[in-house]
Amino acid sequence: MNCRLAAALSAALLIPGTAFSSGLTLYGVVDTGLRYSHTASEGTTADSLQMMSGQNAGSRFGFKGGESLGSGWRVGFKLENQFESDTGNEKGGRLFHRQSTADVSSPYGTVTFGRIGTFSSAAGTYDLFFGTGDAFDGGDGLITGPYSFDTRRNNTVTYESLSAAGLTGYLQYSFSQGDEAPHESGNERYLGAAAAYRRGALNAVITAERVRYAAITGFGKREDKQVYGLAGSYDFGTFRLLGGLQYVTGADNLAGLWLGKLADGSADYGRLSGAAVGLGAVIPLGKNKVEVMTGYASGRYGKEFAQAGETYDLTGFSAAIRYHYVFSKRTEIYTGIGYQQYKKDFDTAPGRKTRITQVAAGMTHRF
Repeated sequence: MNCRLAAALSAALLIPGTAFSSGLTLYGVVDTGLRYSHTASEGTTADSLQMMSGQNAGSRFGFKGGESLGSGWRVGFKLENQFESDTGNEKGGRLFHRQSTADVSSPYGTVTFGRIGTFSSAAGTYDLFFGTGDAFDGGDGLITGPYSFDTRRNNTVTYESLSAAGLTGYLQYSFSQGDEAPHESGNERYLGAAAAYRRGALNAVITAERVRYAAITGFGKREDKQVYGLAGSYDFGTFRLLGGLQYVTGADNLAGLWLGKLADGSADYGRLSGAAVGLGAVIPLGKNKVEVMTGYASGRYGKEFAQAGETYDLTGFSAAIRYHYVFSKRTEIYTGIGYQQYKKDFDTAPGRKTRITQVAAGMTHRF
């Protein structure tokens, strides 16, 4: 952290409360706990007990604020850091890893500029798919669930329409993940569109996303990643039911398995096509709650893995349950258990499974 930011934080913490007359708000989360995990894969096992940050909510601090310009117009910003509470390290090597955006709201909708999570990133202001249909909003530690994730993206423009009869539309475009190259083939570009319906106890969202990968010298252009999702939730009062469906082609991850690289490290060795389905619930117990989820995914790699002509299928299953005990509006403790497995059926060596079991507990404090 640089000296100027440290000085600003120190001054902010000396002022009672977190909201300032200028419209600036300082907020954050500190989440720390323990996780035991057991992994079994292809005849080998591994056990670990670790102190973990961000099991329930990513440890972070942030600044947000804005100013009304009148006649329905407003400008705002959000700068959100992420850090590891067990080590103090910054996440991702960025000062504002989670979100760094400026926005303009008007009678015609809201436009947001900067680094932000995509519709299937399980992160940020526009966390639509996971935020609507996943009880754990992106998984539980090592138990990532059945779905394919995207990521936070740099150089992004997002448009959110005004809501009409419960419907809201969204468009999102990322120019690149790094500096703009002279030609489009040198940039990784993202395009997403979504529509959400919110009325009473019902929330639903449909998403369509496409990643145009940059060309790689010696390998040319890779297949585009396409992700189509449908997610929803309904609050019955005694519990909230959540679920989702997802179809992917050219994907770099599914069911907790991420693709690796070619032997020379220059390109991904394959792309996944497949589908995933998940179901979960959030059950209130007074001021406390229980979250449960389960899911299944099935896919196939689209390119050779080890030898010319080889392909293999992937199936994945996951389930998890977590209990939250709430001490106050700002502090809670949690504990849970989860299981995930994926099976890779090679043409030459079928039935290779990886099984992950985890038990976790921790505390979350918000300020």
